[in-house]
Amino acid sequence: MRFTISNPNLIPRLCEPYCTARQGKSGTGLGLYITKKVSEDDNGSIKVDSTPQIGTTFTIRLPLMTS
Repeated sequence: MRFTISNPNLIPRLCEPYCTARQGKSGTGLGLYITKKVSEDDNGSIKVDSTPQIGTTFTIRLPLMTS
Protein backbone atom coordinates (compact mmCIF):
# COMPACT_ATOMS: atom_id res chain seq x y z
CA MET A 1 0.00 0.00 0.00
CA ARG A 2 1.35 3.46 -0.80
CA PHE A 3 0.27 6.69 0.84
CA THR A 4 1.26 10.21 -0.04
CA ILE A 5 0.92 12.94 2.57
CA SER A 6 0.21 16.14 0.68
CA ASN A 7 0.63 18.35 3.75
CA PRO A 8 4.07 17.71 5.34
CA ASN A 9 3.06 19.80 8.38
CA LEU A 10 0.58 17.05 9.23
CA ILE A 11 3.23 14.33 9.67
CA PRO A 12 4.17 15.15 13.30
CA ARG A 13 0.46 14.98 14.23
CA LEU A 14 -0.55 11.84 12.32
CA CYS A 15 -0.63 9.64 15.43
CA GLU A 16 -2.69 12.09 17.47
CA PRO A 17 -6.35 11.20 18.10
CA TYR A 18 -8.84 12.48 15.51
CA CYS A 19 -6.10 13.65 13.14
CA THR A 20 -6.85 12.70 9.54
CA ALA A 21 -5.34 13.43 6.16
CA ARG A 22 -8.35 11.95 4.37
CA GLN A 23 -10.25 15.06 3.40
CA GLY A 24 -13.74 14.36 2.19
CA LYS A 25 -13.56 10.63 3.01
CA SER A 26 -14.87 8.64 5.92
CA GLY A 27 -12.69 7.87 8.88
CA THR A 28 -12.36 8.80 12.52
CA GLY A 29 -8.68 9.70 12.66
CA LEU A 30 -8.10 7.04 15.30
CA GLY A 31 -6.33 4.29 13.32
CA LEU A 32 -2.74 5.50 13.66
CA TYR A 33 -3.37 6.70 17.20
CA ILE A 34 -4.53 3.21 18.23
CA THR A 35 -1.63 1.60 16.35
CA LYS A 36 0.86 3.83 18.15
CA LYS A 37 -0.75 3.25 21.56
CA VAL A 38 -0.80 -0.55 21.16
CA SER A 39 2.78 -0.71 19.89
CA GLU A 40 4.07 1.56 22.70
CA ASP A 41 2.13 -0.42 25.32
CA ASP A 42 4.09 -3.47 24.12
CA ASN A 43 7.43 -1.57 24.22
CA GLY A 44 7.40 -0.98 20.47
CA SER A 45 7.29 2.08 18.25
CA ILE A 46 5.88 3.52 15.04
CA LYS A 47 7.87 5.77 12.70
CA VAL A 48 6.63 7.79 9.71
CA ASP A 49 8.82 8.82 6.78
CA SER A 50 7.35 10.70 3.83
CA THR A 51 8.91 11.91 0.60
CA PRO A 52 6.83 14.15 -1.68
CA GLN A 53 5.96 12.53 -5.03
CA ILE A 54 7.37 9.20 -3.77
CA GLY A 55 5.18 8.05 -0.90
CA THR A 56 5.01 7.45 2.81
CA THR A 57 6.45 4.60 4.86
CA PHE A 58 5.15 3.55 8.26
CA THR A 59 7.57 1.38 10.23
CA ILE A 60 6.14 -0.49 13.20
CA ARG A 61 8.59 -2.16 15.54
CA LEU A 62 7.55 -4.68 18.16
CA PRO A 63 9.84 -6.68 20.43
CA LEU A 64 10.13 -10.44 20.01
CA MET A 65 8.29 -12.48 22.58
CA THR A 66 10.27 -14.99 24.57
CA SER A 67 8.69 -18.02 26.13
